[in-house]
Amino acid sequence: MSDKYAAIAVHRGRYPVRLMCAALHVSVSRFYDAQARRQGAPSARAAADERVRVAVRAAFTKSRRRY
Repeated sequence: MSDKYAAIAVHRGRYPVRLMCAALHVSVSRFYDAQARRQGAPSARAAADERVRVAVRAAFTKSRRRY
């Protein structure tokens, strides 16, 4: 997480998030997105990549590790 997002998270109870985001020139949605990533929630792209990875490994195993 960048220093800007960390500062917003620390001072969240004292100042409004929108005000801090405007002062630090970051979007509110990016702040909340960074918070979600920090909490371990995978992005939609990461989840899709994991599904493909599992399917490819299954196909490889099914082909007796030849393809």
